[in-house]
Amino acid sequence: MSDSGILAVIQALKDASVEAEQHSHVSTDVHRRDPEPSIADMRAEMRQMKQQIEQQSQNHSAICNDLASLRSDVHTIRTDMAAFKIDVVNHLKTNDANATARLVNSWTTDTKTPLVPLRDPWYQMLPGFPHNYEAIETMSDNELLLILERYGLETSGTHFEKKKRLARFTGMTRLTLDSMEDL
Repeated sequence: MSDSGILAVIQALKDASVEAEQHSHVSTDVHRRDPEPSIADMRAEMRQMKQQIEQQSQNHSAICNDLASLRSDVHTIRTDMAAFKIDVVNHLKTNDANATARLVNSWTTDTKTPLVPLRDPWYQMLPGFPHNYEAIETMSDNELLLILERYGLETSGTHFEKKKRLARFTGMTRLTLDSMEDL
């Protein structure tokens, strides 16, 4: 073999080596690629995605229910606060009106002077409120009990003690201290 022949063989071996190396990279790349998923794998993956969607839907429904419950609670709180505000306003109006009535009634010096009626805790005028001191003196025990209960006052004691309690509650301190001690 001549030198040129040996060089040709060496060159051919080099070329074959390079080609083999390139071919080996291609074949390993082919082996490295993921095989196409099978239909069974795709169905399993779809079932898993469906379960995740259903779970998220349930979570969404639970959140919506919680939100509806929260809205209901807020509405209830607002309603309660409005009722409380009305109660507070009525209480303040009642206290103010009753303080004024007691002040006027405290100047009562005889049994026939008309009394300024007091309001009940709900700012209502009581039917059967005694129009003067004589009316308190002539009230029956049942009438006294009704009025004392409506004002939230103690209902125990003798008939005399109940009359005195009502008279003092209406503001008639001068008359009750003077007149009722004689009874």
